[in-house]
Amino acid sequence: MTNEKDQEPVDDNTYAKEALFCEVGATLREVRESKGISKEKIIKALKFSPHFLDALESGNWADLPGEVYAVGFLRQYAQLLEINVEPQIQRIKSNTFELTAPITYPDAPISPNKTWVAVAVLMFVAVFIFMNLGDEDKPSQNTAASLTEQPLQEATTTVAEVMVTEMLPQEQDEAAIVVAQQSPTSDALVVNNPKRNKTMVVDVINSNFTASGEMKTYSFFAVHEDVWLQLFEQIDDEEPILLREALLKAGESFAVKTSEKLLLTSGNSMALEISSDQEVLFAPGSLGKQGKVLKKYLLP
Repeated sequence: MTNEKDQEPVDDNTYAKEALFCEVGATLREVRESKGISKEKIIKALKFSPHFLDALESGNWADLPGEVYAVGFLRQYAQLLEINVEPQIQRIKSNTFELTAPITYPDAPISPNKTWVAVAVLMFVAVFIFMNLGDEDKPSQNTAASLTEQPLQEATTTVAEVMVTEMLPQEQDEAAIVVAQQSPTSDALVVNNPKRNKTMVVDVINSNFTASGEMKTYSFFAVHEDVWLQLFEQIDDEEPILLREALLKAGESFAVKTSEKLLLTSGNSMALEISSDQEVLFAPGSLGKQGKVLKKYLLP
């Protein structure tokens, strides 16, 4: 018999999401089978591997590389079968599975006896200090003034520095948004959608990490297929930090500015065009393999 103390606690929110994901996947499988559509036709139409299709239909959340990836292909699968699972998808994406509020307990009342004891101790200490302090040990008024003014000046400087430091990232983000809105003709901010034949303004992301090298701009363009990707930033030899996760529709793109090493994970990297400072690094079909997940590939 397993001891309950040895079992790891289960996150109710994650468990509820996985249960709903499993339910939606089972519904998609039943509809596909009722319409007589084979798995091969679904794989050919949606252009993803049989392993991912099995994971979607069986509800194996852990076999998919990320929630954004899973939700995106659930929606595409449902649209292909002409069924509506949008309410369930919105529940998966939202945090509607809230845990029970923690129980709070009132503070224990303070005993009157303990209060009197504390007051007596404080009075004794005050009298002792007063009796042992002589006039010769008292600092002059100038010394007292310098002692009080110096901490105030230091504190003011520190607060000002903190305020400036906290404001800088926000101003940089706002500046990036203004540039993206006011300069739609910039090569770094505009892409053409081959499917819809219209211009799209890309999402420019500035890294919040401390710059330690030359700033570079990487652009990611989903040319003719949807692309799920993750971008990691690595400072020196430290563990890579997740910078962005996204599901790009065909024709969409965004850019990232960073001075650190940038690593790419993608479920369909062959559909990506990657450029750096307006120079193409990888043309579509030149990075990764069909049906394989590219994991933390170091970009030049």
